[in-house]
Amino acid sequence: GKMDMFGSAARAEAGRALHADIVAYHWSSPGRHLWVDVAITTPDTREALAAGSRDVPGAAARLRELKKHRKYGATVDRVGGCFRAGVMERFGAVGDDLQAMVRGACGDLDRDRGEEDWAFSAPSQVTYYMQHIVMAGVMADAAMVDGAIERDVYCRRDPP
Repeated sequence: GKMDMFGSAARAEAGRALHADIVAYHWSSPGRHLWVDVAITTPDTREALAAGSRDVPGAAARLRELKKHRKYGATVDRVGGCFRAGVMERFGAVGDDLQAMVRGACGDLDRDRGEEDWAFSAPSQVTYYMQHIVMAGVMADAAMVDGAIERDVYCRRDPP
């Protein structure tokens, strides 16, 4: 389950507890934790289309990031932490926060061409790790859709 981010202080302030999907303790320095809330969104909603998702890759991800920042941002700032919205669109575009987080974790260095799994499509650390993250997101989304279809077909909560 998700971690209770700020305990009773957040509940009193926001009326409910805030939870993060990932917490990286001491991310930037002692006591400065990184809080990440993850989501997969789709660019074909009415709201995303109105924001230009038809023409701008990542527009739907940016909308979802803004919602998550409104939900978590002020509280995370008050406790001296860092918040990132780990948002990816259903068709592979990723949000700015997720890109920044990966870039901060792995740096901008090129990969050594002598590495066993080096490929021209991922010459840098960022592209290499982002490919893995996007693939994991696509697989998770496919599993979620498959689960929803199974539940609907069998009209049961848990498919056989």
